[in-house]
Amino acid sequence: MDRSLNVSRERYRLATASSVWPSRKLSRNRGLDCTAHYGKDEGDRANMSLARETDLAQKSRDRVLLNSVDAALKRISEGTFDQCLNCEQEINAKRLEAIPWVRDCITCQELMDGAN
Repeated sequence: MDRSLNVSRERYRLATASSVWPSRKLSRNRGLDCTAHYGKDEGDRANMSLARETDLAQKSRDRVLLNSVDAALKRISEGTFDQCLNCEQEINAKRLEAIPWVRDCITCQELMDGAN
């Protein structure tokens, strides 16, 4: 599991560097554009409102991802990274490689998805 743990740690670095941080930079730029051009006409205001809503949704997804990554890093330091939080069985290494911040084994995830 040491090799897959190193692969998972690298995937964390890539996930936070490539998907979370660029969107934050972009959302900061959008926020400046919204305040600078707000109020030209109803169409502009509608577009700015949509841009703000999209920006807020992206920030929310970023927060969820960062919280998931932080929780997974905490599980790594505790030595429980490869354990399902629901049934405490070992999570398949291929699943961890695909989604390094995953919390549940595939069986528990399917049960939860089916319940919703």
